[in-house]
Amino acid sequence: PKGTTVTLQRKSGGKWIAVKSAKTRSAAGAWSVRAAMPAKVGTYSYRAVAAKAGALKASTSPVIKVASQRRPKVTIKASPTTVNAGSRSTFSGTVKPVVKNGGVTVQRLNGQKWVTAGTTRTTAKGTFSVAIPVITSSVFRAVSARIGLNAPGTSANIVVVTNPVIAT
Repeated sequence: PKGTTVTLQRKSGGKWIAVKSAKTRSAAGAWSVRAAMPAKVGTYSYRAVAAKAGALKASTSPVIKVASQRRPKVTIKASPTTVNAGSRSTFSGTVKPVVKNGGVTVQRLNGQKWVTAGTTRTTAKGTFSVAIPVITSSVFRAVSARIGLNAPGTSANIVVVTNPVIAT
């Protein structure tokens, strides 16, 4: 029922510990909480426990597993940073912590949306490189894919400028 206390619990060792509590918002039992993930990267077990309320018995939800991921550091640079329209610039950078063969997408800002300009994979050292034709001066960034306990990561933005085309 509305107003019932629900406690989010996380398994720690062999014990369940309270993370956060909330009251149900409706007679159907809707509730929500925002809880910080543990700082240590790993997979954690969570459950919700509703206390006895009136004629209703206490209840425990099924256990769900949630991954606490590390945020990778992604860098990108372009060479050259000024090109003739249609010429290629080589985008290279790193993803740390290293994940060999991790997916990297180089994106170009098109108006308000990021669009894929090129894709590549990281080496065993976490580096990547891909040559992409640049048609007009643009803003680019690199985005690493989620792999294992690494969350997706995004680099800072960089600009590649095109030389003006002079028609005669």
